[in-house]
Amino acid sequence: MFRRWFWLSIVWLCAGLCGCNAEDVDATDAALIVYPDDSVKVIEAGGSVDYVVALSAEPASRVTVNAVASEADVVSISPYFFIDPQQWESGGTVRITCINDAQAGDRVVNIRFVTACLDVNFHNLNIERRVICSGGSVVTDPKDPADPTDPVDPSDPTDPTDPTDPTDPTDPTDPSDPISPSDPTRPVTPTTPHIPGQRPIAKPVEVAQGDVKVTSDSMITSEDRETATVSVALTQKPSEMVTVFVRSMDTSEGVVAPDSLQFSAENWNKPQTFTVTGVDDDVLDYDMYYDVVLSIVSSDPAYEDLDDIVLSMMNLDNEVAYVVPDGTPGVLVSPFAGLITSEKGDAAQFSVVLQSEPTAEVSIPVRSLDETEGRVSVKSLVFTPLDWDKLQTVTVTGVDDDKADGDAAYTIQLGPASSYDDRYDGMAVQSVSIKNIDNDEPDVPASFVLSAQSLDIEESGAPGTLTLALGTKPMENVTVSLAVTDDSEGVVTPKSLTFTEKNWDRPQTIEVYGVSDGIEDGTQTFYLNFSVASEDTRFNGYQISPVRVTSRDSDVHQDQTVRLRVMAANITSGNYQAYSPGHGTRIFQAVKPDVVLIQEFNYNNTNDSRDALVGYVSSTFGPEYQFTRGRGSIPNGVISRYPIIESGYWASNVISNRDWDWAVIDLPGPRELLVVSVHLSTDKNAKEMPVLIDHIQEKLSTDAKNGQSYFVMIGGDFNTSSRSPVVQHMSDVFTTAAPYPVDQKDNDGTNANRGKPYDYLLCSPDWCKYEIPVEIGTHTGNSAYKNGHVFDSRVYYKTKVGNGTELDYVPPVESNDSGATNMQHMAVIRDFEYTY
Repeated sequence: MFRRWFWLSIVWLCAGLCGCNAEDVDATDAALIVYPDDSVKVIEAGGSVDYVVALSAEPASRVTVNAVASEADVVSISPYFFIDPQQWESGGTVRITCINDAQAGDRVVNIRFVTACLDVNFHNLNIERRVICSGGSVVTDPKDPADPTDPVDPSDPTDPTDPTDPTDPTDPTDPSDPISPSDPTRPVTPTTPHIPGQRPIAKPVEVAQGDVKVTSDSMITSEDRETATVSVALTQKPSEMVTVFVRSMDTSEGVVAPDSLQFSAENWNKPQTFTVTGVDDDVLDYDMYYDVVLSIVSSDPAYEDLDDIVLSMMNLDNEVAYVVPDGTPGVLVSPFAGLITSEKGDAAQFSVVLQSEPTAEVSIPVRSLDETEGRVSVKSLVFTPLDWDKLQTVTVTGVDDDKADGDAAYTIQLGPASSYDDRYDGMAVQSVSIKNIDNDEPDVPASFVLSAQSLDIEESGAPGTLTLALGTKPMENVTVSLAVTDDSEGVVTPKSLTFTEKNWDRPQTIEVYGVSDGIEDGTQTFYLNFSVASEDTRFNGYQISPVRVTSRDSDVHQDQTVRLRVMAANITSGNYQAYSPGHGTRIFQAVKPDVVLIQEFNYNNTNDSRDALVGYVSSTFGPEYQFTRGRGSIPNGVISRYPIIESGYWASNVISNRDWDWAVIDLPGPRELLVVSVHLSTDKNAKEMPVLIDHIQEKLSTDAKNGQSYFVMIGGDFNTSSRSPVVQHMSDVFTTAAPYPVDQKDNDGTNANRGKPYDYLLCSPDWCKYEIPVEIGTHTGNSAYKNGHVFDSRVYYKTKVGNGTELDYVPPVESNDSGATNMQHMAVIRDFEYTY
């Protein structure tokens, strides 16, 4: 141990003096550093020496280090290992152990250290060291610590390398040990979890979050489908159901089963387990870390606000690295699997290099075995004795076949090689596996591109125009019939449009004319409807959102007044945080919002089909309502009685299972409403808010350049225990000052226990000025909620009105809907009225 510390110190000193980095490495910088650097004598009967191998500069890619003995029967060598770019200074260790051959005398063995790397500057570096295996007595004093050949004498209590000696400065259990793994100042911090060929130690893990305890004997899985079993237990009896949702953050490395555990007042003290199973990806990607996240959901105060528990797993690779033996001819191909091209023209690349110098040119043919899927950039690669170690790259470009044949796997065949060097002539070469992503596959959803969601026209003026095209190539002709809902106010031309495989992406023009009826009936609104028919089942019956047409009376102008109720709603319930249990649905039906900024927008589960969501929105709110739904397992969304003319999302900078989702709503009148639906992180929401505001301001600035300005609202679950971060970060765009929405008891808390201001519904100052009191239940007129309302069915039930309760005035809500099992938060409502 002492010698290893000494040699590592020398390695770091030499590497530091080199002053090289990955950006400026050339062939003269690249070198192996191996210590000790002279002959080492060790005892033959199991004596060993550790060679520290490092690099002189940072490589551009991983370096494989292998050691080869001139006499394999004399010594044994530890397995090859890797040096990642981040650990070029510290490197790794090769142990050489002398084998007892029962022969007298010393035997000298030459050890050659050889590298393989796709960074050609570090490929085929080699250096030799001598090991003397002593077959008899050792010449020097075996107890002399200054002797570099001093073997470990376990019987000598003064031997500094004795691991049982409590004074050993390198004892890993000694906190004063300068290279103890427990020492945070330890200079060696390898990035690889273990030396390949050696299984890492499976250490038990115990993590606690509040009254939830998670234990596991191992955090290791493998691509041979090795599993880790994780136990979850509660340490306190809950008053409500506690659900622990389990998910793998990288299902290409590991999967979990089951994906949830439930603890009740009856079974809380019985530990439950889930299994994490490694996934085999058939790619040499080395041992990979991935996270398994446990999310705790409950309306019990002791469990409801607990942070996620993150377990860091490691999935062991089962593919074998291509290791270069000393002087052996061969061809190195990397990567040879996992490559992707596409019919859109996306390309992939792989590299080829020889692993030893040939005596003559080596030619390697290159060809695609399916040129209808991918074509190669070169037909052959030629290596000479002068450039054999220089990396050559092959580019493969995907081919568009205009057929809906799905993603296709194909092969790039390399070799066999031809050469006057008999060692390379006829050599087989690793083929490369590629997948070409189809852009014509039938399951690509149908889509349309509509240039506008609203038109403003005069009864006797010029027509309003818009264009329509397909967003997806059809397999059969698509016919779109056009009709207005009120032909006494408008007419449309043409009556139908036809799209084919040739013109599907070319916009076709639609004109809507106003009809002068001679009646002073003010501004009228009607809709342009679309009916789609095709033998391509993706398009047949597709619902295109109607276009709202506002026709201004040509004889007189009358101001129009619009009332709008906006609602922020994180009101899922049940075991899977969905709206199917009906508690939140009944609240929606009682409140009758025009626009909902909805969180956890799942009906039954995260895999809800669009048809299921269309049915839910239509039955809950009405057939005229539209919606947009974001990404992730707990997505946000927007539901609106008015047309949604544009929508999108901004990715969160701290959380991966939902985005910040926005939509532009076509309000009556000349100005639209931009709304943003959010569900921020529990413990990092203050980091999200500044980034979120930047996105909103960028959207406003970009669209303002195109002459578009918006009223703005943001709403949803901010997950904030205090209002300070909201005031600090959101005030540049929104009015954040008090007063805030309250319930009948003037309580502004929105979590299940009504003690924290989690949920917000904020408006821009130019929109806030149109706010009016919320009239709901028995609170109308002077008793209406002047600054918005927090809806809690439990408070409605406790508020007496005559012989009943206020709950009777908000059907179909039931008394405990807001307190249902796993109900998230309270809904927040604000009303607006403006004239245009």
